[in-house]
Amino acid sequence: MTGDVKSSNTKRLGAKRPSAKSPGAKRRREPKPASASNLANVAEYYLARFQATEAMVRDVLMRRLRRSERLHGTDPHDLMPAIDDICARYKRIGLIDDAVYARSQVQSLFGRGLPPFRIRQRLMSKGVAADVIDVTLDELSEQAGNVTLKACIRLAERRRLGPFRVSGNRADRRAKDLAAMARAGFGFGVASRVIDADTIKEAFQLIDDDF
Repeated sequence: MTGDVKSSNTKRLGAKRPSAKSPGAKRRREPKPASASNLANVAEYYLARFQATEAMVRDVLMRRLRRSERLHGTDPHDLMPAIDDICARYKRIGLIDDAVYARSQVQSLFGRGLPPFRIRQRLMSKGVAADVIDVTLDELSEQAGNVTLKACIRLAERRRLGPFRVSGNRADRRAKDLAAMARAGFGFGVASRVIDADTIKEAFQLIDDDF
């Protein structure tokens, strides 16, 4: 009788009986010590999934070396030549190309409404050399004209600021719209031109007026 009561209480309270792990349960495998071959595999897998700069690939491989040092006591310096060889090989075949990466990122970031100096910061954080950034931003300027003004308009359009607002009193929102532009990196001059445009058509007309 007592046993039946305990069993009933256990079911009612939702208690679970402890269960031993199945002998066939998979265990997480500990990573092997770093070697030239598995570093090459790591780089290949990474580049198959992401477009990356040489600095980004080196960072991924260095993290693998530091983990190997922590778990297995390996010396990271022993495999630095292997990382150099891996990066050189992938640069030769075009899987690592900082200039291509920079052009792709510039177009994407410009499309999102980032001003040039913010684009520069992003590229520098990914290890792109200053001269590569200069060339890429010059190319964008040749294609797009006033990059800062166009980026400002694109950001206003994306965030529904100024003339792109669909509801609410624009005058009451002006200070907040300008603050949003300032946080994005735009100066008051260009931001106020866009935010104070009477209509969307007038905002885009600023581009033609600028030539």
